[in-house]
Amino acid sequence: MKKIVMYGSKLCEDTREAQEVFAKNNIEYTYLDITEDLENLAKFLRHRDSNPIYKEKRENGGIGIPCIEVNDGEKLFLGLDEETLNSLK
Repeated sequence: MKKIVMYGSKLCEDTREAQEVFAKNNIEYTYLDITEDLENLAKFLRHRDSNPIYKEKRENGGIGIPCIEVNDGEKLFLGLDEETLNSLK
């Protein structure tokens, strides 16, 4: 079974939509809100500051959530699209 962690914020529409998609598809995951806990924010920023998928977001001042981490960093996804969703099932 895959260990899935979603970093996001209750303030982010994309995060809320991703949570709804996970619920509809019965995908189990751990949710870490980066706006409610500084430790969650620090974990997210380690990914954001070092992973090349965030290069454009960093350059444009974007945040880049939801961030979906699989198996302790084995895979990292920026946002949720159909391809990502299929790989998580």
